[in-house]
Amino acid sequence: MREYLRRTATHGWIINVTPEGKQPPAANAVFNIETPVAIALFLRGEASDEYSPAEIRYIDIDGTRKEKFEALSHLTFDDPSWRSVRTEWTAPFTPAAATTWDDYPAVDDLLPWRNNGIMAGRGWVYAPSVDILEARLRDVINEDNAQAKAEKFLNADNTSLTKTKKPLPGVDTEQGTRRAFQDIPMLTQFQVVRCGYRVLDRQYVIADSRLLNRPSPKLWHGRVPDQIFAYELHSEYPRTGPGLVYTDLIPDVHHFRGSGGGRALPKIHPDGTPNLAPGLTAALRKHFGQIVSDEEVFDYIAGIAGHSGFVAQFDDELHTPGIRIPITTDARLWKRAVGHGRHLQWLQTYGAAGAHPKGYTDVRDCGIGTLLPSYEVAVGPGIPTSWSYNPATQTLHVGPGRWENVTREATEYVVGGANVLTSWLNYRMAAPKKRYTSPLDDINATHWSSSWSTELTELLSILTQLVNLEDQMADLLIDVIAAPQLTKDDLAGDGVKWPISDADRQPRLVTDGTLDLR
Repeated sequence: MREYLRRTATHGWIINVTPEGKQPPAANAVFNIETPVAIALFLRGEASDEYSPAEIRYIDIDGTRKEKFEALSHLTFDDPSWRSVRTEWTAPFTPAAATTWDDYPAVDDLLPWRNNGIMAGRGWVYAPSVDILEARLRDVINEDNAQAKAEKFLNADNTSLTKTKKPLPGVDTEQGTRRAFQDIPMLTQFQVVRCGYRVLDRQYVIADSRLLNRPSPKLWHGRVPDQIFAYELHSEYPRTGPGLVYTDLIPDVHHFRGSGGGRALPKIHPDGTPNLAPGLTAALRKHFGQIVSDEEVFDYIAGIAGHSGFVAQFDDELHTPGIRIPITTDARLWKRAVGHGRHLQWLQTYGAAGAHPKGYTDVRDCGIGTLLPSYEVAVGPGIPTSWSYNPATQTLHVGPGRWENVTREATEYVVGGANVLTSWLNYRMAAPKKRYTSPLDDINATHWSSSWSTELTELLSILTQLVNLEDQMADLLIDVIAAPQLTKDDLAGDGVKWPISDADRQPRLVTDGTLDLR
């Protein structure tokens, strides 16, 4: 459609009346809908030429609904706020970058295989503990009333009580999915897998394809040793926080911020080979005159985009969604970025991947060199109904439990504008803050698990260290931008084969010992 309009029209004007993005504040919404709204006007003059793209301009209309209508009533075609859009045939109708942003390779150019996270279509298949999932499964399986059973299950196009499916890849997934779920007489065993539900929130998912609308089976194939998933909010403006996040667990589709979707960019293919554009590592070795490993490329990307300074630096450019990565030509800057990227991955995976620069293996190690939060008063067995934070005393209260030395900055760490600590805690209260779409969603934790106390202590320590790493990563990015860089075209000239078709973006699967390129 974009190419057709560029070839057919001679002029165009895009008026974005929802620059806030999806789910704008109620007072700002032009219509009472979640979807962003824009007005598009196109004109075809007598001198139209299908080989010359139309001259298209763009403008944002900010403010409340009343203020937007007032601005529209006075808008003219010669308003100085109009901006020219990109001219490539299929490019989005968004403002052209005023910087060299469009010359950088996109993150999914560098890491071609990309995949949506798990799209379950029902929230009750996720929980922060296995016993909650067991209770929900027993409830729906033991339900004798057909209508009530369907209401609990939540039938959908791709999943229903009667629909069978191919099992998910992996020895730890349910293999008996050729039988309809409604035919299970009683719960004797079930399969759960730990997943990256949200950033730094490791929950469990029932690993049964009959219960997942779009489970992303290729991503399940990608659960191989040494795997790490970069995760990008590719279709929306990322608001505040880092441009990319990382997990060593299979991610939910809303892993990035709890809404808006997103996609995973795995470090390696299921067959263990690197998920990199062909020729990329060789081209970088040529420029640096030294060995550059495949792993370093993945780490460099993390070091460049895994912090809030990246989104702040490229705020205007990121209103056209999609992360791009400036590639330095300076070997010293490359090394700094690789180090920061490994450190970031170590933190965001609770120490399971990446590396601390001083070799620590425990995210709570007292030798790390910063005052880390401490767990001082036990939460106890009861399930808390609320939690609170006192910035004056730097104490976090969870029910009767108390953590000390918790900095305000750690409690305010956000990804995609969503507070990480708030999200983690709210899922573990007596009445979790989440979407309720099935009666099974009312079955929640009745006691506080001691493992949650351990994990919360780790989470607070990680958030503290992520905050401390932010300034170092932001300083590095400024240095990279100020120094010479390799453009996407430069790297193509050095032999890099960028992905241009769906076939270039498929995972390399291993099936029965043979390479399956489908």
